[in-house]
Amino acid sequence: MYEVVPPSKRSSEQYREKAITSIADSISKMRSVTVLDIPEIVEENYCGKPYYKNLDNRKFACMLKKKVNKEIVINKVVPHFNPKSSLGDWLDETAKGYGINKFVFVGGTFNMPYPGPTVLEANNTAYSKKLVFGNIAIPTRLNEAKSLASKTSSGCRFFTTQILFDKCMISDVVREYAEECRKQNLKPSKFYLSFSPISDTEDIDFFEWLGVYIDERTKSRLRHAKNVGEESIKIVQEIYAYIVSKTHRLDVPIGVNIEQVALHNLPFSEQMVIWFSDNM
Repeated sequence: MYEVVPPSKRSSEQYREKAITSIADSISKMRSVTVLDIPEIVEENYCGKPYYKNLDNRKFACMLKKKVNKEIVINKVVPHFNPKSSLGDWLDETAKGYGINKFVFVGGTFNMPYPGPTVLEANNTAYSKKLVFGNIAIPTRLNEAKSLASKTSSGCRFFTTQILFDKCMISDVVREYAEECRKQNLKPSKFYLSFSPISDTEDIDFFEWLGVYIDERTKSRLRHAKNVGEESIKIVQEIYAYIVSKTHRLDVPIGVNIEQVALHNLPFSEQMVIWFSDNM
């Protein structure tokens, strides 16, 4: 799986076309990538009100689909639907109008009441419509394994993790999740481990702002590297090898999601895809 961020709504048609062509040219070389994951970029104010600064990910997915023949998954932040029932209408519109029927449902940023459905409620709505959907796994959340098992029970077919620059927490979550599934007699859902290159030291601050956990040792290693992008790829390789060594005996399918995050990361994300193609 390869995650591509839609361009800004304020970008010109010329820039969008140039960006999409550049991304499509790269993706066309990624023969091992079968699925494109298109996130929804939302910022919230202190009241939880959303601001959508990027192009609608459904429209972007269709534009990309015309250039590359890959399966599409789109992310949707569900708590902002008002009323809750409008989620069902949106799903119908997306499936019929855009030809997209595979989703990742995402929760809100803050621990506060939202007008829209919870992720579990969104799962139930999508399940009733016989759609394929996944959720997000965040290793730093308390009781994450039990929460993920509940989502599997509600029909969630896969999880994409938050971008990983830590190897231990996600390994523990996968192990605990496997045990929860065993206790509840559930078939474990697939985990897509999310990785992204860090091209320069500015990316470190940006990734942390996004909520990515990067310990001090890793940050120091990146900041002192001769080539930050190449060093970040080495770190990802080490993290992946460790996770596999700790989880390969568990009955939990493991895949990989490479995130582009920003256009300047495209060359390093290509390198990352090539490495995973040769080492999975």
